[in-house]
Amino acid sequence: MMNEMKRCLKLYRYSYGMKRCLTFAVIFEIIGILFPFSDNGLSVLGEHI
Repeated sequence: MMNEMKRCLKLYRYSYGMKRCLTFAVIFEIIGILFPFSDNGLSVLGEHI
């Protein structure tokens, strides 16, 4: 089990665009968290809260 986990972590280096994917995932997560606070009382569907 531990050897398998170590091997998976080593293989992440060779994956295509892993750093870029993680960077965009973090950016979109931050946008998703901040968006409800910046929509001036309207939800995504246009309903008043």
